[in-house]
Amino acid sequence: QIELLSALARERAGCTTFFSVEQEHDVKADLKRIQPHVVALSAKTGGYPITLKYARWVKQNNPNTIVVVGGPHCTFDQSLIEYDEVDVVVAGEADDAWVEILQRIQSNRSYDEVPNVFTKSNWASRFKNATQMERTRHLSNRITDLDRLPFLDREIVYTRVPHIAKFPMRSFMTSRGCPYQCTYCFEPKFNEIYRGKGLPYQRYSPERVVDELRYTIERYPTQFIKFYDDIFWIHNTLAEEPWLEEFAKLYKKHIRLPFFLLTRC
Repeated sequence: QIELLSALARERAGCTTFFSVEQEHDVKADLKRIQPHVVALSAKTGGYPITLKYARWVKQNNPNTIVVVGGPHCTFDQSLIEYDEVDVVVAGEADDAWVEILQRIQSNRSYDEVPNVFTKSNWASRFKNATQMERTRHLSNRITDLDRLPFLDREIVYTRVPHIAKFPMRSFMTSRGCPYQCTYCFEPKFNEIYRGKGLPYQRYSPERVVDELRYTIERYPTQFIKFYDDIFWIHNTLAEEPWLEEFAKLYKKHIRLPFFLLTRC
């Protein structure tokens, strides 16, 4: 998500980040004013033509700006790299790949061999006619220690869209993934792609979640918490600690706000 990408870029690659959304801003004017070195876009299947529209705007403003596209669509289909206006496609969990791309751009090094990254060069030479299995081998393992990720950079959104900052609900995710096989969901296919590259479900520690909750509600007026985990109540039988019980104790002690969560029968 935007806030995590911004936090990673700022803290681990020393970048300055900006945010612009068409419904709120004049994106073309922002591009002209900022003259960014890199523009990151997200693509959903069915909605990627809009992503390509923004990519064209970027190239019209400055052909040398590097357009990086990630998101759900790119995890399952990397062929967006074939469009002239796209320079880099990132598939799968891209936390480390995103930082590596930025660092290599800064030092003028190639990022063709960075896991999860598809470029014009490696697509033509290795991946265009490759099998899904061969492309999957280019993905790094799933992150197992989510606690090492930075707090979300909510400020990048709140400063540009103040009414979101004033809205008294804050959204969080305490985990990634889902082990279930619901036919209507993308997760089973995602788990198939990542088979052998880590468990299908990862979670922040209870202490880490509460730390970020406290950090956020101390800075922004908050009356309600929404947890966006695919399934919040999962009990990880592989872990020694009872996550839900520990989290409930900490939440009651430090947060004490009404909340909403997602679950399944």
